[in-house]
Amino acid sequence: MSTISTQNTGPACTGLWRKHYDELKSFKERTGHCRVPIVLNGERTLSRWVAMQRVQYKLLVDEKPSKMTLDRVKALNEIGFEWQVIDEKWQKRYDELKSFKAEQGHCRVPY
Repeated sequence: MSTISTQNTGPACTGLWRKHYDELKSFKERTGHCRVPIVLNGERTLSRWVAMQRVQYKLLVDEKPSKMTLDRVKALNEIGFEWQVIDEKWQKRYDELKSFKAEQGHCRVPY
């Protein structure tokens, strides 16, 4: 299930970037998502690369110097890359707090 033609020699398909991109694709095929944990099998390389893609994307969006290219953005989008990640546990608790406030009228949750 290749999303980028192997004939394409653009920046999204070369060198170390392509190696990590392929690792991310394999991770997604195994897990169904692109949310790489901080440590994966005792290794941090892929998670650091994923974090750096988000940093470089933000620079690109802010029109600052960036190594992110439109080809790379497209390639990452095609595999379902999430540019902003909100921790699921945090989001669940936030939603619970909103429900509590709607019912109680305040956020002073008893413990």
